[in-house]
This record gives sequence, C-alpha cells and structure tokens, in this order.
Amino acid sequence: MGEASPDFELGAQLQGHEKACRCACVLNDGRIATGALDEHVLVWKQSEDGSWLEDKRTHYHTDYVYCLAASANGGFFSGAKDKTIYRMDAEGSPMLQFEGHEGPVCSVQEAGLELISGSWDGTARVWDLESGLVKYTLAAGNHAVCVATLPTGEIITGSQAKAIKIWRGEECINTVEEAHVDIIRSFAVHTSCFATCSNDTTVKLWTLDGIPVGTFNGHSTFVFDVSFSDDGKNVFSCGDDKGLKIWKKEDYGLTCEQTLLHSSSVWGCLPLPNGDVLSCCQDGVARIWTRDPARMAPEAERQAHEQMAQMAIAEESSRSGGAIPMDNVTDISEMPRTVGKKNGEIKMFKDKGSVWAYTWNGRYWDCVGEVTGSAKEKVKFEGDDYFKAGEYDYVFDVDLSGDTSVGGGRMAKLPFNDGGNVMVTAQNFVAREKLHISYLNQIMDFIRANAGTDKPAPVLGEQAAPPPPKPAAPSQPASAPAAASKHFPVLEVLLDRAGKPDVVVNKLIELNSQFPDDFAGKMNPTETTYLPILAGKLMMKDRDEIRMCEREVLWLKLKENWPQDKMFPIYDLLRFYLLHRNSSELFKGNGRTAHIAAAIEAMGKDINGPLGLCAARFLVNVFAQPTPKYAAYDRRQLVTPAFESLHVSTNAKVRQAGATGLLNMSVTIAEKPAEAEGKPQLIAAIATMMKVETEAEAQYRLLGALGTALVKDTSGAVKTACGASGIKELLAKFSAAEDRLKQASADILKLL
Repeated sequence: MGEASPDFELGAQLQGHEKACRCACVLNDGRIATGALDEHVLVWKQSEDGSWLEDKRTHYHTDYVYCLAASANGGFFSGAKDKTIYRMDAEGSPMLQFEGHEGPVCSVQEAGLELISGSWDGTARVWDLESGLVKYTLAAGNHAVCVATLPTGEIITGSQAKAIKIWRGEECINTVEEAHVDIIRSFAVHTSCFATCSNDTTVKLWTLDGIPVGTFNGHSTFVFDVSFSDDGKNVFSCGDDKGLKIWKKEDYGLTCEQTLLHSSSVWGCLPLPNGDVLSCCQDGVARIWTRDPARMAPEAERQAHEQMAQMAIAEESSRSGGAIPMDNVTDISEMPRTVGKKNGEIKMFKDKGSVWAYTWNGRYWDCVGEVTGSAKEKVKFEGDDYFKAGEYDYVFDVDLSGDTSVGGGRMAKLPFNDGGNVMVTAQNFVAREKLHISYLNQIMDFIRANAGTDKPAPVLGEQAAPPPPKPAAPSQPASAPAAASKHFPVLEVLLDRAGKPDVVVNKLIELNSQFPDDFAGKMNPTETTYLPILAGKLMMKDRDEIRMCEREVLWLKLKENWPQDKMFPIYDLLRFYLLHRNSSELFKGNGRTAHIAAAIEAMGKDINGPLGLCAARFLVNVFAQPTPKYAAYDRRQLVTPAFESLHVSTNAKVRQAGATGLLNMSVTIAEKPAEAEGKPQLIAAIATMMKVETEAEAQYRLLGALGTALVKDTSGAVKTACGASGIKELLAKFSAAEDRLKQASADILKLL
C-alpha cells in the first residue's frame, strides 16, 4: 500500500445558477463551463488572485441543460431537455445546432470530426461536426442513453436496458447484458479500462473489451456520475446520497479514501487539470475541491459548508428513518482539540453509533442533544422579485389593514428562515409592498416575535447527552470571534428596489422628445421601442436575457451623450438594471470599474439633487451581483470615500444611500475577514457620517456596518481603527435614542 494522499477540502464555490447544477466541462484555456436546470450555461474564469468569476452567461436552450462536453476548437457542446445540441465557440456564441433526437439529450462527447450524443429516445447518434447532419443512429437501448468513446476508437453506450454495448461504426461488436441491475448513468474512460455507475448504488470497473473486473459499494442510493483523475490514480463518483466519493485506484481495485458531503444531491463530478475536482450540486452551486492548502477556501467557509451538509443529511435521515452517515462526522474523542469558529456554532460529534450536536460557547462545547431531524416542516413560497422561490422555515400572513391608498387592506406573504437577517427581510418586504419606511421597525419586531429568533436550532432532540471527554487544558484559553448581536453581523447586502422601471422609461421617452433631431444622443423611433422592452424584463419575476441593443442604447447612447440635467432618470433605470444578472457583462475586462468611476463623478456634480440621489442609489446596487460587487471591492479605496462624501448633502435620502453603501461595503469586506486593507478607511468613513447624521434609519445602517465589521474582523484592524476614529465617543449619543439604536450601540461597545 502506498502512502495515503492528503484529504480534499473545499476550494471554491461557483454560485450563479438559479436551479440545480447538472453538468460541467473544462475548456481548452482552463475556463470551466457549468450547465443547470435554469436553462443557462455559465462560463467561469479564474482571476489572478485565484478566485473564480463568472465570465460568460449563455441562454440558448429553452429547457434544462443536462450535459456539456469540451470541443477541440476551444468551445463546447451543450445538450438539453429541449432535444437539441448546440456547438458553441470559445466566446460562448452558437456555431451550429444539431437537431434530430426525439427526446432530451443527456450525453455528448466530441470524437475527432464527429459528435456522439445520447438521448432519452433510446438512441445514440453520430453527427458530422461541420454540417451538423446525422451520419448514423445506434439503437442503444431504452430511455436515457449515456455515451463515451474508447482509446481504440469504439463507442460504448449504456441505458435503462442495463446493458453495455460496444460499437465499431454502425456495428455492435459486443453486448454485456445485465451489466448493472438498474439503469447505467455514466461512463468514465481511461487508458486501459473504463468505469460505470448506476442507480443500483454501485461503481464498476471493466477492461476495454467489456470484461468486468470489480464491483465497488459505498454509495447508499443512486450513483449519477463517475470520472477518472487525469493521472488515473483516483476515481470520483457522486450521487443522490449527497456524497462525492474519492476512490484510490490500484490495478483493478478501488478503495474509498474520502467522502465529501453536500447539502443536496450531487449530479456531476469533473476532474480538473491541476488535480482538483469539481462537483455539480442540486443547490445550484458548483464546488471545487482541492488537496493544495494554497487553493483551499477560508477555514470559516469550509466549516460552514461542512456543518450545513451534515445537518442536511441528518435531517433527511430522520425523515426517512435511515441512519446518519458516520464517515464525515467527527469522533467525540477529537472534541478537546476542536475549537469553534464563533459563538453559537453547532457541530456534530459521533459517539458509539449516535450523533450528538454541541454548540461552542467561546471556550468549550456544550451538548444540546442527539440529532434526530427537523422538528417542523418547511413551508413553500412561490417566489417574487424580492424573495427567492423555495422552502422557508416560516411564511407569515401579514395583515396590511388600514387605508388602501397607502398599501393597506390586504394580506401579504412574508417568508423567513431561521438565522436569516431580520433587517434585510423587513426592508425587502417594505419595498415589495410599497410601504412607508417608517413601518420597517414594526415589520422587524413582527418577525422577531413570530419567528422566535433566539430559539435553539429545531433539528435537535431532547435525549440526555453522553458525558463529553474532559477538554485538555490549553496553555492559553482558546480564542473565538466576538459574539454577535441580533442587529449584526449583516450577512446580505441591502439593495434599493423602490419604484418601477416602466415609470422611469416613460420619463426618458418624454425627455428624448424634447431634444432636436440632430442631437447625437436622441433615440430614433426604433431605439425608443427598446426601453419599454427592457423595463418589462426588469420587472419580470423570471427575468429574460437582455439583448445587446437594449443594453447599448441605455449605456452608450444615453449615458454617454445626455446633458447632466437630464441624466438622473438614466441612472435611475441603471439602478434597476444592476439587479439583473446580465449587468455583470458591463463589469468585465480592463474597463470593469469605469462605470463605477463615472457614477461617482456624476454623484459629486449634484450631491443635493436628483442626479446625486440616483447615482448614489446606483452605487448601492452595484453590490447586487457578484462581478460588479467585487469590482467595487477592488476599488474600495475609491468607492468608500465616495459614500463618505455624501455626509455633507442636505438631502436625507442621499445621506441614507451613503449609509447603505457603507453597510454593503462592510458586508463585502467581512467576506474576507483576514484582510486588513480597506477596514480603517471604512471605519473612518462610518465615523464621519455618524458625526452629522440625524435620521434614525441612516444611523441604524451605519451601526449595522460598524457592528458587522467588528464581528467579522480577525486581524484586529477594525478595533484599532475604531479607537483612532473616536467611535466610543460617537456612540454615546445613542444612549437616549430609540430602542434599536440604543441596543445596537450598546452591543458595539461590548465589542470595543
């Protein structure tokens, strides 16, 4: 036996899909493409600092994307439930469409000058790459067909018929009947053998001529995908049991070395050229796992994911009456050497066949009880522009009684999850229902009262715990991050969704009619039709892709040509556009921060007027999507002072936008707790605004920004900056303020 390899750890989480991520492939230039049930294919590019950013979003299929395969031309192929296959170039633009399958396409692979595909119609098809025409069709079996090519040039197919077929051209030269006892889901091919996986829970190895050499058990339910590492030393498999398994291959044997837990089913596993592996998860996230410490995610992120996955598996096991998988649960003997990352962190430990939950109190682990599953059912919510569709711990019926002219006289649904951010939830509810901002505190109190936000996690039982092992006495007390309050840390950015895009468009069209015909920025009749279409897309729940012509008339023709006194509705519409996922396209490449700099310039020209307000709200919404958000983070030395400069505005709404911008910057900086750069500047900006601000809502957001920075700080830079900025003295004025300000300031003083 060789020396054991180091364990894989979470390296990165590629979050961009809105539904289950089903497939992935590596492009020639190292980018990664992922496909999902949201009908989209996303292309991801690694930045210089090692992080992965969305580089391209394509939407050409009209139904679920089931399979992807790289192409020798630098692009890729995608197959979908809409029965079509697209050949895409390296830029993500379609080159050719392959049509002919009578069912969803679930498997594709390029082979020289041909494309091989498998479908739910029970066939595999061989296509000419240049013409897109079918060369011949293979009767592969029943229902879903998976395909692969062998080093010898033959094609192999598997299906619900449970048989493996090996084809040389149109001739089937070998059939392995009953290769599995259930549907064959996927093939993986290496130089001297191939692997299969099946709904029968097994992974099997075969010689290239179809002779079985081993059956390997480890999964507890359906196995969806299998793959080889590039060097052939490992086999990866994943499935419905929420696990990605790492198998060590020796000759024709496999030994399971590690199971990487997820919170949902894992549909695909893709080896990467550097030895990492990517998993495609039902929760919509593609995750990269690595053995290289330099590429691992921060410890807090890894711990949070592991805890989430363990709890999800424990909850499902309780519902189904099954046993909780033990291989990734820490043994209770490790408790004395396990230090929590934050007060209140919940972690599972196994003891003699049972799993127990403990919570970290800052010095040691307190037992809460045996893990027995969820004590309450989730509630479904259909979703809208402000709250995602899905299952929530609560969906409250809120009686908006009163004057119908101000939004009363009806019932409204308010979804909320345990552990969610009360302020952000209330803010979204107020914006959706078009209530006055004065109702925000009332909504927050309603959520706290009805959700019982201080209750322990509902997944824990009532049995007595086994006595934990006595902790070994450390030379110094174990340190833990500072405790949070109910007011912070704020975990999500706060966005400005108030208003309607169609009203703004009507204003733009009205102003456009006032320009002379020879004005360079005047929209022609065709261009005036683009903006209402754009407004409609921005108001839709399931937002369509925004066409280039709609984007360019807004960003190039209007923004670059209109005079300053007519610019405010342009920035107001751009504010809505930033909420759309397509807005990321404008923040890529060398000029990715140019739009931010332009908005800051416009804001400074009219700091008390409508342009200043609209530009400030635009900058607040820059934090809505990952790509522009991190563009703002990269330019924090410019963006933070810009928000700070709004303290001199005589317009309370402008100052509130400034406070919101600082809150969003604090939330973003808190995602990188070990980095000190930008934190002293942020605290100084908060202090500047706090000195002059008199409006309660803006003050509360500034306190949220300050508290978040303190709770998430691990470098000590924030606390030092607070001392230099005189934060303690500034907090004194809140001792006689309304309750939420008084409580939040008191919690901050405890941290200083």
